[in-house]
Amino acid sequence: MKMMKKQISVVLALMMIISLIVAAPVTASAESAEEMQTISYLPSDAQNGKNIKVIINDKNSDYYIFTMSATSDIRDGIPVYSVEIPANIDPEVIQFRVFDGSEDIGTLTLNETQYSALKGKVITFEGKAYGEEAATTPAVKGKAANPIKVTAKAKTIKLKKLKKKGQSIKPLTVKNAKGKVIYKLLSVSAKIKKLTKINSKGVVTVKRWKKAKKGTYSIKVKITAKGNLNFNSKSITKTVKLKIK
Repeated sequence: MKMMKKQISVVLALMMIISLIVAAPVTASAESAEEMQTISYLPSDAQNGKNIKVIINDKNSDYYIFTMSATSDIRDGIPVYSVEIPANIDPEVIQFRVFDGSEDIGTLTLNETQYSALKGKVITFEGKAYGEEAATTPAVKGKAANPIKVTAKAKTIKLKKLKKKGQSIKPLTVKNAKGKVIYKLLSVSAKIKKLTKINSKGVVTVKRWKKAKKGTYSIKVKITAKGNLNFNSKSITKTVKLKIK
């Protein structure tokens, strides 16, 4: 009798546990799937079956390389190749490159305007949407000179302020740069050499100089635009005059 009561207690306990599990609410994952965009490309007959890659230079000067795969979507006997990429990538230049082993057997380069006109469509090796007349002319293969322009302006720092704390100036103006811009100090007047640095935005900082002296100092900077798929890298050197008074 005691054994039977014990068995009944165990069964009741199990039933209570099962009921709690069934009643427990199901919650969705806090992390939502990353939004994606699809890029589709219809190769030529000679390109079909080869290694097809998409190379993207986005507006943040970042490079991305994706490998495309053949799909079940057949156009004129040739499968459409596609790849999904994060939706937050905003191409400035997009390039479809086809490789047969290590040999590059085909390249299509589209700039931002050209790609925008074809976005969401099946892009052919001719640089147009499948089934449509070419709305844009594919970019010419090869890179152009980087149109970067840099101007330097003399700057002044107050002696009293520099003795109390470091001072920052922005003496360089960069326009029309293609690709990431990099700043590098080439030379600085001896008296402020160890006190001077430049950051990634071209801001020059002179650290606190307790024994600062009045005078005009020189800061030579090398500015480089790294370029992208359509433009070569280019460097310009400028000398900035810094007056402490």
